[in-house]
Amino acid sequence: MNHNLCLISNEDRKAVLEFVEYHKPFFDKIYIYCNGKELYNIPGTIEIDAREEFGVQVAAYQSCFNQLPLEDTLTVLDTDERLILEKGITMDSLWSAFPDADVLHLSWQVMSDNNLLHNDPDKTLMEQFTEISPIDCIYNKDLPVNISECFHHKYSVKKTNKPCTMDIHTAHELEGKAFIMQGREVNIDSPWSPPCWKIAYVRHFLTQSTEEFIKRRFNKYDCCGNIAATPAKLVERYFNLN
Repeated sequence: MNHNLCLISNEDRKAVLEFVEYHKPFFDKIYIYCNGKELYNIPGTIEIDAREEFGVQVAAYQSCFNQLPLEDTLTVLDTDERLILEKGITMDSLWSAFPDADVLHLSWQVMSDNNLLHNDPDKTLMEQFTEISPIDCIYNKDLPVNISECFHHKYSVKKTNKPCTMDIHTAHELEGKAFIMQGREVNIDSPWSPPCWKIAYVRHFLTQSTEEFIKRRFNKYDCCGNIAATPAKLVERYFNLN
């Protein structure tokens, strides 16, 4: 069994390189689907040119998953996320602890801006942003279901013979079983679960500093080609977390 990581990104090379260097010890292979302006060419990764595509996040996950051998696992993360494994935990031991699982749900731990106006180019995200946003924080209050960001999760999925459709927050596997870190089986199709920041979880640097939030979030398009939010809405969302 090999453990694989999939990232799709249009962020700058420095941000992607930091992401790769952090996660190298955890995974056998790291796949990068690049849909930015230039390829990253980061040693030790498998890069796929997705620059001609638009809104390909889920398609990238599916493409990566489909090519894996049976029994391999795939974990999907974004550039502003970091997998946290407790001391002594590896991807092998994590999956061994859940022998009946097809999918493992990994809770989001949403980090605040740490009262920083600017990102420090000489420090990593893990070094700069150490304050956790309130556990009941709701980033986008326009959604019909107002679920706290900390109740969202990312996931790791095992390749089996069961039909499986990848999504952003879970993998929809026919007759598959999903588990959360508390040890309970949960609805495999749900993008939410009770937060558990033990054993394994995902630290999400959603806003980062004020300057970085403006740079990364303003004028951002959604998967349908529409502006994701007005400046006023983005300001509101920023202060919902910070």
